[in-house]
Amino acid sequence: MKKFSTLFDASVFASSKCSYWKFSTSDDYYDKISLPEIAKVHDQESIADEDSYYVVADSGAIGFCEDEDTDIDWLFLVRDNLDESLPLTYVAKTVNKFCSNCGRAVKSDARFCTDCGSKLG
Repeated sequence: MKKFSTLFDASVFASSKCSYWKFSTSDDYYDKISLPEIAKVHDQESIADEDSYYVVADSGAIGFCEDEDTDIDWLFLVRDNLDESLPLTYVAKTVNKFCSNCGRAVKSDARFCTDCGSKLG
């Protein structure tokens, strides 16, 4: 799952995963051309709070979160996969960081390696 600050960016990325969506609370359908156009208008009319974000599932479904502590509200479901089991919350993927000097795993926010003391980039 990937995180985006605008619906437009999320819709462009989701278009690389699938071609057609159904709006979750109606019978409205969208394709690769109409969804980004609607998303652009939505972003101009409804400026999201700085803590809110959109997510795109691996299938291409698009959801919205008001902040880090809220569940995902799935907005656009993949038309050919309407019964998909989508996650309830967003969990960021952990990025492994390693010391370039000794190769040991280090915390992502570390400035120095706790093993050899080398400065991390």
